[in-house]
Amino acid sequence: MKILIVCDSFKETFSTFQVNQIICDVIYDNVPNINCTQIPISDGGEYALEVTMQKKGGIREQIDTTNAIGIPINSDILICDDFILVEAQKIIGLNQIPIEKRNPMYTTTLGLGNVIKFVKNHHPNRKLIVTLGGSATCDAGIGMLKGLGFKFYDVNKNELIPNGESLKYINDILIPNDFSSYPDLYVLTDVKNKLYGKHGAAYTFAYQKGANDLEVKHLDEGLMNLSNIFKNKMHIDLQGITGGGSAGGLGACLAGILGAKLISGVDWFSEMLDLEDEIKNSDIIISGEGRLDKSTWDGKVINYLSIMTKKYNKQLYVVCGSIDDDIDYHINKGVNRIFPCFDKKVSLQEIKENANNELINTVKSRTCPAIIEFLKK
Repeated sequence: MKILIVCDSFKETFSTFQVNQIICDVIYDNVPNINCTQIPISDGGEYALEVTMQKKGGIREQIDTTNAIGIPINSDILICDDFILVEAQKIIGLNQIPIEKRNPMYTTTLGLGNVIKFVKNHHPNRKLIVTLGGSATCDAGIGMLKGLGFKFYDVNKNELIPNGESLKYINDILIPNDFSSYPDLYVLTDVKNKLYGKHGAAYTFAYQKGANDLEVKHLDEGLMNLSNIFKNKMHIDLQGITGGGSAGGLGACLAGILGAKLISGVDWFSEMLDLEDEIKNSDIIISGEGRLDKSTWDGKVINYLSIMTKKYNKQLYVVCGSIDDDIDYHINKGVNRIFPCFDKKVSLQEIKENANNELINTVKSRTCPAIIEFLKK
């Protein structure tokens, strides 16, 4: 009996490497005659760099930049033989910022722009891959563009701070004379949302980044304003870009202004990791993430595994930190068994304090018996 463990990271508690190892260890301790294979994975969010480096090798290069609230940081990029990878989350990620300082009205993608400029200057003509998951921002990439030489002005010709709050007040844009699109730029994202609107970047993602109702409305109006400005100034339709709402509108900016190609993060990683072949040769696939809800099925790891396990008639078990109220919805999507570690809503602090014990206990008391039951069939 072969078990394949393919868990994404549990946000702010376990890396993909940690959660896979814990589940594997518990299964070996409690299930006889079993063979477990671990495949750490990312969908383009946390640990994209480490997962890529484990498979492809490469060299980490450290760059001085700033995080989403302007604090100086050192951030790594990965230089591989055939591409350079930049994990945006390591620069402008939500988990880089204390909870009390999280608010997408005031965060910026400027630090990412500095890194892209560095890569363009020091590694010209190299294929660049940028992963977008886990950002703390909703500035539609104007901070990144500021790092590349753009300037943004209000109606009184005052230069604006490049953050989410300023989007609504942009009246004009200065495009640098030496600006050119990036010739070989790819962006990995796991969402299909447009830039603005009820299913856009603000209404879909800004709440989890710290915004309240009034701020979400302000951000959405700002995203629409920026889209109109670019349509008039550069004849570019940012709102028409599927996936443009990723990373607080950063996807629209990268694709529309820099010429990036938006591709599925989980598809890219699955191909790199030869995941389909591993699924073919396994009996049970165990996956997981911090919270199982409807967003799980928007191009994330479990969604991909559900498609593949149906294709090859394999079992899919999901271990998660918590789950929404619609268990039948997930079962109907193709999950055979679901094992939440927390059965009720708990605070992030409580999750952090108890995550390790709850994960071990859940796998030991619920997942392992389910595996043994399947073995008897």
